[in-house]
Amino acid sequence: MWINPKPQYSVSPLWVVVLENRFFSILRAKSTDGTLLGKIANLAVHASDSHPLTYRIIYKTKNPQVIAVSESLDLIKAHWVVLENDILPRLDEHDWDIRDQYVISKIIGMATSSEEEEADQNDEKSLVEFKFQFSQMEEKLLTYFRCSLYRDGLTTGKAFITQQSVCYYSANPVQHIILPFARITSINKESTLGLLPNTIKITACIGPDEKTEKKFLFYFLMRDQAYDLLEQLWKLCMDEIYQSLEVDEYSMSSPSPLSASTSTGESSPVLKATKQRLDIEKKNRNFQRFFKLPENEDLLSVHVCWIVRKNTLIGDLYLSANFFCIKYKESFTTKKYTTVIPISKIASIKKTRPFLGFSVFTDTIQIVTVQGREINIRLIHCEEALQTMRRYWQQAPSSPVPLVIPPSSPNHSPVLRPQALQIESIGVGWFSQEPGLKHEKPEELKYKLEKWESYFGKHGSDTSMSITRSLRHLIHIGVPDPYRGHIWAFCSGAGYMWEREKGYYDGLLRDNAGRTSLAVEEIEKDVRRTFAHHPYFKHEGGVDALRRVLTAYSWRNPTIGYCQSMNVVAGIMLLYMQEEAAFWVLCRVCEVFLPDYYVSAMIGSIIDQKIFAQLVENHLPDVYKHLEKVGLPVTILSLPWFMCMFVSYIPFPVATRVVDCFLFEGTTVLFQTGLAILKINKQKILEERDSEVIVEMLRNKTYDIDELIQVTFQDFDIPEDQINELRNAHKFKEIKRKETIQINNAKKEEEQQKANNNNNNNNSDSPANLN
Repeated sequence: MWINPKPQYSVSPLWVVVLENRFFSILRAKSTDGTLLGKIANLAVHASDSHPLTYRIIYKTKNPQVIAVSESLDLIKAHWVVLENDILPRLDEHDWDIRDQYVISKIIGMATSSEEEEADQNDEKSLVEFKFQFSQMEEKLLTYFRCSLYRDGLTTGKAFITQQSVCYYSANPVQHIILPFARITSINKESTLGLLPNTIKITACIGPDEKTEKKFLFYFLMRDQAYDLLEQLWKLCMDEIYQSLEVDEYSMSSPSPLSASTSTGESSPVLKATKQRLDIEKKNRNFQRFFKLPENEDLLSVHVCWIVRKNTLIGDLYLSANFFCIKYKESFTTKKYTTVIPISKIASIKKTRPFLGFSVFTDTIQIVTVQGREINIRLIHCEEALQTMRRYWQQAPSSPVPLVIPPSSPNHSPVLRPQALQIESIGVGWFSQEPGLKHEKPEELKYKLEKWESYFGKHGSDTSMSITRSLRHLIHIGVPDPYRGHIWAFCSGAGYMWEREKGYYDGLLRDNAGRTSLAVEEIEKDVRRTFAHHPYFKHEGGVDALRRVLTAYSWRNPTIGYCQSMNVVAGIMLLYMQEEAAFWVLCRVCEVFLPDYYVSAMIGSIIDQKIFAQLVENHLPDVYKHLEKVGLPVTILSLPWFMCMFVSYIPFPVATRVVDCFLFEGTTVLFQTGLAILKINKQKILEERDSEVIVEMLRNKTYDIDELIQVTFQDFDIPEDQINELRNAHKFKEIKRKETIQINNAKKEEEQQKANNNNNNNNSDSPANLN
C-alpha cells in the first residue's frame, strides 16, 4: 500500500533491488540468517505487519524515502505501473527540489486514500477479532496496530488499543497479554540494536504482585503514531487517578459533601475517549506547543508547502483562525524552525504567477506583513488554502499603521514596528540599575545590536518574526538589554496571547477591584521583599506593578492563586517590560513551560527534581554522592533553581542569559544549565564539606557566561523526548506513592474506628453502666 513518505532507515545489506530506474526502486527483504544483520533484518521486517512486508518502493532523492510497502509483489508492481505512467514522465526535465515537491505531494495524497480504504475494510473485521480474542473485555476498542513482540522469542500479532488497556494477541504461538494503563510504569521509544527506530518498550506491574515490573518490547512500522496514542491514553489515565486523589483529600478535609471521585461514569475523560477525539486533541496540542500559541487555538488544516528563499525549503503550512504558521527544516540541521504570522500582522494575501511557469506543479501564495516583509509559499493546488486564509484574514480587525522606531544609534537604519503592539519597546529601563551590574563594553554592545538589527531587517521584528538557526545563535551569544523584553515576550509565546486577548489584563483588574482572597494576602507578604535591593522595587511604582501582575494572575487562575517564586518570575519580567507583557509571560511560564510547579502539591516541581537528581547521578556521580554525604541532596539544591529559573540563585547577568535560552528552547534548558553549573564548579564542590558554603559559592561565583552556555548545550545536549519520558514515569510513581499513602491512611482510620467502637461497646457493658 502507499504510505506517507518516511526515511529509509534500513541499511542496504538487508534489501535486494528487484527493479529500478533513475528515480524509484523496488526492494525485497533478504532472507535472514543467524548473523547480527540477519537478526536486525528479522526484527525490522517482522515489526511491520502480522505478515512480514517483504517489498517496498523507494523514491531515490537526496534522503531516500519509503513510499509504498507490501507483502505482495503483484501489488507493488501495480504501484510501480502507476509511478511509471502518471508520475515518471513529468520528472526528467526538472531539478530535484521541484521533483520532490511534486512526488511527495502526490504520494501523500495516494497514501491518504489508501489509509481510508484500508480503515473501512479492516475496522469491522478487527472489532470482531478483538471481541472474540478478548471476550472478557468490556472496554471500547479505539484502534489497533500490527506489530511484533519480543519476549522469550519473537511473535507477530496485533496490539488492540482500548480506552484503558493495551491488548496484544498473536496466533502462532497463541498469546493474550493485557496491559492496563493504570498498571503501566513507563513507555519508552527505543531502537532495534541502536539502529532502527521502530521499538516501544512498555514496563508494567501485572499479575498478583503489583510491585513486580515486567518489560514488553514491541516493534512497529509506524512507531511514532503508536507511541503518541499510547502516551496520550496513559497520561489521561494518570491525570484521572491524580484528580481522584485530590478530590479524596479535599473530601476528607472539607465538611461539604463532595463526591469521592470525579472519574466515574460519563464524567471520565478516559471513558469519553474515541480515536477521532484523541487525534484532534493531539493535533491541536502539538500545534499549540510547537508554535507556542494560546492553548485554545485549534488547528484548521495542514498543507505541504515550499518556502521560496535563496534555497527552497520544504515544510508545512498550518492554518488556524488567528494564525498562519510555517514549519520547516534548514539544511545541515535536525531542528525544525518556524514562522508564525498573526492575521493582524498581514497587510495583503494574494496568489502570484506560478514559479518558473510550472503551473502543473505549484502555485505561489504571497503574504505581505505590515512591516513590508514578503513571504512566498508554494503549494500544489493552493486554492483551498488560499480561500481559508482570505476568509479569516478578511474577518480580522484592520491592521495597525506601522510606526518607525528610531535606531539605537545614528549609524543604524530605523526599523518598522507595529504601533498597536510594541513589545520590543516595552522595557521600562530598570534592568541597567541592578546593583553591581557590570555593563557590556561599548564595542561588544554595538556588535550585538548590529547583528540583531540585521536579523530584524531580514526576518521581521514583531510577532511575525521568523525563528531560524541564526536566531538561536544570537540568543546563545546573548540578547542586548534593550531588546530583552521583546525577545522574552516573543520567544515565550506571550506576544501571541496579547495579540488575541487585548484588554483582558485591564479587565481582570477592573472586575476584581477591591476583592480579597487568601492569595491576595499571600501576595501582599511577598511583594515588598521581592528584589528589595533593586531601585525599581524600592519605590511604590515597582511594588504596585508587581502587586497588580500577581493579583491579576490569581484571579485568572484561582486553582493556583499564588505560590512563592511566582513573585521572582514576575519581578524579573518587570525589569525588562511593562506590566501587561510581564503578566502574559507569567501566564506562559506557569501554564505551559512549568505546569504543576506552582500548585499546592507542587507535583511538577517534585517530579523534575527527581529527574534532575537522576541526571546528576548519571552524568556527575561523584558530585551526586558528595552532595548526599554533606547533607545537601540534589533535589533540595535544585528546587529553588527551577522554581525561579535560576534568578536570585546565580549572579544576575548569568541568570538573564539562562532565561534567554529557557524561553527560547524550553524547560530542558533548566536541566542542562543545572548540570553545567555543577560540572563547572565540580572541584570546589568536592573540596567543600559545608553545605551552606556550597550554596553561597554557587550563588555568588563569577561565571564566564560564554563558558556556561557552551557547557550547557555541548556537554549536556539532552533530548526533550528523554525528559518527557522521564516525567511520565516519575509522575506515575509519584501518583502511585500518593495513592498508597491514602490507602494506608484509610486503613488506619478504619482500624481506629473499629477500635473506638469496640471500646464504646466494652464501656457500655461495664458494671458501672449496668447500675
